[in-house]
Amino acid sequence: ENGRRLSERWCSECHAIEPAKPSKAMSMASIAAKETINAEMIASFLRLPHATMPNLPLSRSDTQDIAAFIMGMKK
Repeated sequence: ENGRRLSERWCSECHAIEPAKPSKAMSMASIAAKETINAEMIASFLRLPHATMPNLPLSRSDTQDIAAFIMGMKK
């Protein structure tokens, strides 16, 4: 639940949290659907600065919670 709450706060401006909603960037469901992705890759990605994403003030635990939330969307 913490991963959902954090995603709604920090990610939802660009990434659709609900699969059917349009978004500026890849939806969370689309990220989860990638065959090569796993929770640790997502958490690591969120901890590193990126040109296309803001530098988010997330702890290691926060990034793991968001990653678990995203991977929970995997079908």
